Amino acid sequence: MIPFFRKNPVLAIVSLAVIVRVVIFLLGTVDLSSGDFPLFERMANNLLTQGNFGGEPAVTYGSPNINPGFALWIALLYLIFGQSTTVFWAGQIVLGALLVWGSYLLATKVFDKRVGLITAFVIMLWPTLILISTESTSVLLFSSLFLFSVIFFFKALSCQTVLNGIISGIFLGLATLTKSIFFYTPIILGLWLFGMVILKKIEFRRASILLIAFTLSFSATLTPWTIRNIKVAGTNGSKAEVLAKGELRIVSSSKETELIFKNLAEEDILFQGLKQMFLSPYGTWLLNGVAVEETIVYKSLILSVLRGEQYFPNVIVVLVLKIFIFLLHWALLLLTIYSILKSRFRRFGSFVFMLLAYTIFAAIGFVAHRGGFYGVSHLSLFVVPFVPLFAILASATIARRFPSLLEKV
Repeated sequence: MIPFFRKNPVLAIVSLAVIVRVVIFLLGTVDLSSGDFPLFERMANNLLTQGNFGGEPAVTYGSPNINPGFALWIALLYLIFGQSTTVFWAGQIVLGALLVWGSYLLATKVFDKRVGLITAFVIMLWPTLILISTESTSVLLFSSLFLFSVIFFFKALSCQTVLNGIISGIFLGLATLTKSIFFYTPIILGLWLFGMVILKKIEFRRASILLIAFTLSFSATLTPWTIRNIKVAGTNGSKAEVLAKGELRIVSSSKETELIFKNLAEEDILFQGLKQMFLSPYGTWLLNGVAVEETIVYKSLILSVLRGEQYFPNVIVVLVLKIFIFLLHWALLLLTIYSILKSRFRRFGSFVFMLLAYTIFAAIGFVAHRGGFYGVSHLSLFVVPFVPLFAILASATIARRFPSLLEKV
């Protein structure tokens, strides 16, 4: 077994990723009652028993519009393996392992095998992704779908095959059916491809064929759900939407767009949005339950510890873990920024930069539409799909700085 893993180190890393997540699952507490999971599970069960969503989400939220991706994923798991808590968490663990494998594939495609293995190792042990695997959320699903869309997009660039462009569009369509923030991504990719054509990095014909294949398959993936939303439009006074989330209102009516840009122009909205998205990694609040029931004010806790006040050991452990995760998070961001600047915004660096800039605009634009941050879910979740891309750029920098690292692979 060991010689096999020596010849296939990425399989060893993926296997370790599964083991780590299984251990965390066994040691942690399972809670499927939080967030929107009960709603999506009801939708999945209704789909399996009735062939439809049983009137959801209108029954719960009063609006028939919702993104069905997570419910379809749960229904698929239950259809194949049966309905149980263990089946759902096994699905989360598999998605976590797919992120490790996919990160390796993309890094190898964009750079080389050394960078791929470093990236896989980083993603295997990345605390945020491990924590999310214990949460009943769709974050891992839409992150995995987004990653594989990017993988096939870059395969289409290098292999010049229409099929890879079609598959990339399908994956992004499925990701958008899970989290609608990716809805306008084809426009961003079109602008990026146009820039690459101007810089003579890509032939115009190849870029045009790829963009057309990608956009058509992406649109085709969304079409059935769009038709469904048109049919249910008017229920409880609702209007038809391609998808259900507020991020899509960025380019809706002229009045709403004007309001969004006006609010975005206010320094506080932009600053608060960037702070929520990047200051600390998504999912660290999951550690709170290890320490105390109520929310911990960590700034006050740090000051109290420095003054020599005594706390229960588990509270201190959680504090240390959060500081460690925070430092790792910022180390990754800084290495990513350095790598993009060092590469002078070459192909992959500019690709990540443009997609991230669009995502920031879409997420904070949603907040601007709402008129503030009150009641808005964690904006940092929209950064999670970019963690593998950040890890690839950071790993490329590490590989350049330490050329002897994994030199025999």
